Amino acid sequence: MITTMPVYFPKILLILLIVMISATPPIYATEIRQRPYRWTCGTTLTMEDETFVIDEEKEEFLQQNLNCILAIVYFEFGKDIPSEKQMESVVAQLFRYQISSYHPLHIVGHSCSIGSDQANRTLSRKRAEYVATRLKEEGFSVKDIQGAGAAYPATFDPQALEKNRRVEIITTDARVAEHLTIPFIQNPTQGVPHEIRN
Repeated sequence: MITTMPVYFPKILLILLIVMISATPPIYATEIRQRPYRWTCGTTLTMEDETFVIDEEKEEFLQQNLNCILAIVYFEFGKDIPSEKQMESVVAQLFRYQISSYHPLHIVGHSCSIGSDQANRTLSRKRAEYVATRLKEEGFSVKDIQGAGAAYPATFDPQALEKNRRVEIITTDARVAEHLTIPFIQNPTQGVPHEIRN
């Protein structure tokens, strides 16, 4: 006995196939590939040049070798105490310059060339000590005291030796000199004649 498929069977299979295909979720493909990447950047130009710097060591050297003379006290021959009027004038001048205890002062005594080196050094030291004591009494700060004798004259004129009998009140604070527009000179204890600034 031969069994035949019903005529509608292929139609049922076709419908089932269509339903199955339509029920399947869509498949998406992911592609990973290389492609060129291009960008533009600005040109960097490096230039070098020389400049001037002052480091701490150089600034210390400057402070040690440049001085600003704030005032000078003059003395009579052989004397280690100046006139009271002159001391009052010098103190007033320092106050006018707004010098305070925050500005340490260096006091350097000098003498003329008359007499022995030892006597002149002793006398110049006594002059410096007297001025330093008076300044301390007025509230100023004295950092050091020196007696230079006749080693650094203010003048070499034998008719004006009184200019060499003096005590110099010095600051190394550059800010003071800039404020007062007083020129700095090289340290007088290094042998620079003082007449360059007189």
